[in-house]
Amino acid sequence: MPVAILMEFPGRTAEDYGRVMQQLGADFVPPEGAISHVSVAMEDALRVLDVWETREQFDEFYAGRLRQAFAAAGVEATEPKYRETIGVIAVEHQPAPAA
Repeated sequence: MPVAILMEFPGRTAEDYGRVMQQLGADFVPPEGAISHVSVAMEDALRVLDVWETREQFDEFYAGRLRQAFAAAGVEATEPKYRETIGVIAVEHQPAPAA
């Protein structure tokens, strides 16, 4: 069963998220095991919700490349919160056909 991972960054913004993504690189391709990634800048915090095939796959990415990107971007890493998913629906949006 896939695992959902919630990370909350109090006081952080969309700009902080952009710096982390810059550190991951323009050619960044999500690692094997990543199913979905949603980031939301709210009034009080930046929140990121990922879904991965396994916790171990996420933990390997988090401990290596992602923590390095946080450090280089000046964003303090937070402790992820893990929950087993009860359902995952992935929707791929396709452009509308030309009329």
